[in-house]
Amino acid sequence: MTLSEARLEEIGARSYTIPTEQKESDGTLAWDSTTIVVVRTKGAARKVSAIPIATRAPPC
Repeated sequence: MTLSEARLEEIGARSYTIPTEQKESDGTLAWDSTTIVVVRTKGAARKVSAIPIATRAPPC
């Protein structure tokens, strides 16, 4: 069996919001925390954890 044929047995995700020590800014936006999402999958007797990288602008 190849990995592309492997059955996905489990999937889960958790998000964590981490406050910054002080307000941060890049000159256009300001924020006081960072949120990460950790995704875990299991299939073909392998467990994988990943942290997808993405940004999202705050609501205007």
